[in-house]
Amino acid sequence: MISFLRKNIYKFHRSVSILALIPVLIWTSSGLMHPFMTWFKPQQAKSVVIPKAVDVSKIKIGMDSVLKINQIDKIKQIRLIQFKGKVFYQVKLPNQTELQYFDTQTAEKWQNGDQIYAEHLARYFFGDSTSQIASNQIVSEFTHEYKSVYKLLPVHEVRFARPDNARVYVETEMSRLGTIIDDRRATFTWIFNNLHNWEFINFNDTFRIVFLIFVMSICFTSALTGSLVYGFFYKKLNPNAVPTRKFHRNLGITVSVAMLAFAFSGAFHAFQKLTPDDRSKFVYEPKIFANELPNLEKMQAIFEQYNPKKDFSNLFLGKMDREILLNLTHVDGKKPNPMHTDFVQISNLKNLDGGCMTYANFLANRFFADKYCNSNEPDCCEDQASSKPSETEKKLPKIVKNDYVNEFFREYEFFNKRLPVVKVQYETSGDKRLYIEFATGKLAASVENSQAWEGLSFAYFHKYHLFEFLGKTPRDLIMMVFALGNLLVACLGLKMFIARKLR
Repeated sequence: MISFLRKNIYKFHRSVSILALIPVLIWTSSGLMHPFMTWFKPQQAKSVVIPKAVDVSKIKIGMDSVLKINQIDKIKQIRLIQFKGKVFYQVKLPNQTELQYFDTQTAEKWQNGDQIYAEHLARYFFGDSTSQIASNQIVSEFTHEYKSVYKLLPVHEVRFARPDNARVYVETEMSRLGTIIDDRRATFTWIFNNLHNWEFINFNDTFRIVFLIFVMSICFTSALTGSLVYGFFYKKLNPNAVPTRKFHRNLGITVSVAMLAFAFSGAFHAFQKLTPDDRSKFVYEPKIFANELPNLEKMQAIFEQYNPKKDFSNLFLGKMDREILLNLTHVDGKKPNPMHTDFVQISNLKNLDGGCMTYANFLANRFFADKYCNSNEPDCCEDQASSKPSETEKKLPKIVKNDYVNEFFREYEFFNKRLPVVKVQYETSGDKRLYIEFATGKLAASVENSQAWEGLSFAYFHKYHLFEFLGKTPRDLIMMVFALGNLLVACLGLKMFIARKLR
């Protein structure tokens, strides 16, 4: 067997490397370019809004009254916005993308409030207070530029009249930044997406992913057989190698681990992409009627009872079964995320037992049932005790753990965008856990063990986060060195192949 390998492995390595040559050249060159996307991206002045305490004396009209005055009978959500010394109710209406704003002292509607507030946020995040606004439009679906990786929808695309044509994507619903793109970054991103992710194969995404996995498998095989040829069997096959081959061998052995890690993690990552990211489908926004909301007297009672430190910064609504919850967030004025949240039951002004954990569990169970049980997931079992045998119900697995998450970490990384969230872990195969953004009633992420392992492999083997302790720039430089090394190995291999053909 060993003799057979020694005799044939070099020939096999040469053949498979020819197939891998062009993909390796494309991927290593785009890998070299990747850090430039960060180095030359538009500079932003701020990344988050630090919420400030609200002066509750400026709230002169209750929620119910402000809606009735403006002839609104039902809504999906309401919160407060502070802008230029005034406080507004920000109201989300059913079947409307643009948010409405009403003065908390007069109930007067703020005309074009959503656009004005979006432009204010764009200037705040970008740090440009002087350039004219070229356009401001709502983006309700992901596009070729504002991709699904940015997660937040709907957003305003605020375009500045500048030479770089900068556009800032902001979500007014939670006052946060989607991303900032200028012409230079758009060009870098287009090149990278086509060279690295092969988005030029755009006629069928499943075919693109499967083809990528196949090609990365070839690259992995090329690196593995090269390690065997020039590592274990080198003296047996090539005792008198020419300098080019020696350099190809020494450099290849040095960077082969990087190529093996890159190909494996890339294929693993692509395999996970075969399961579509459907988190945006899971939203709980029940209709809430104006007569269910508290009047001014009840709101003042809530503020008096739950705002002793005068640190109340915002409110939002929740609905658990038939109970309407008024959720008050409290801040310290230094951090973007609340210190804690009171979940006040409007019917009796009592705090909900368990607070955000109870509400997050309620949302998680709804999402779990829709995501897994409706697809005959084995973790959901049929409840044969249903009073209606014709309507099969599903029994949800047990929740074994809750964690309040107010900063990003390895499993729940920055690209998920949403904070704070509650991690709800179930007793299931794969330890399924849902990350719930309770302020918006949205599923921020769903993870199980296989996805967590894929995330780790991609972070450490593909994006080189194992060197994160050195800092971002050193990590990028190390990534570029390995990419350049594999590029040189491929070029040397091509040179040797051409020389052999010429002979």
